[in-house]
Amino acid sequence: MDRGRVLSDEERTEILEWIHENSDRFMRVNENRVHQLITENDTPGLPSSVWRIKRQIIEKEGLAEYQQEPKFQDFIAVINPGGYLYKHIDENYGDLIHSRFNVLLQVPTKGGETFYNGKSADTKGGHYIFSKSGLEEHYTNPVEEGKRISISFGFLIPFEHVRKM
Repeated sequence: MDRGRVLSDEERTEILEWIHENSDRFMRVNENRVHQLITENDTPGLPSSVWRIKRQIIEKEGLAEYQQEPKFQDFIAVINPGGYLYKHIDENYGDLIHSRFNVLLQVPTKGGETFYNGKSADTKGGHYIFSKSGLEEHYTNPVEEGKRISISFGFLIPFEHVRKM
């Protein structure tokens, strides 16, 4: 499931510092999880490497012709100790499948493992995962130590293209 490294340690550190400095702007999802929608033109100070990473994923995955997922768009998520992502399948839009490309910036030291259709996704900081969010049940187990911090880029992709990926 790991689709490879997409950022350097220096870029990852720069993004994590921005997240720490701007954590008060993040929306609380629940007591242990926060997230922030991000856009290239409306997220002040967000390192440009975030958009370089998105462009790299678009090129590598052949996504140039596909539109952004409109509800969740692109976001940064922070899951603190005790938090988790509940089991769910995201909404599709007709024949377009809600798909996400999740870049792991920080992996918890204990817990917070990601699952797709019950299979563990072996993830590393600085790497990304393709999630067929509108087709596969996905979730994390609770974070016990450390934080799970990720950037999630959302797209609507035709089923045939998703199937080939």
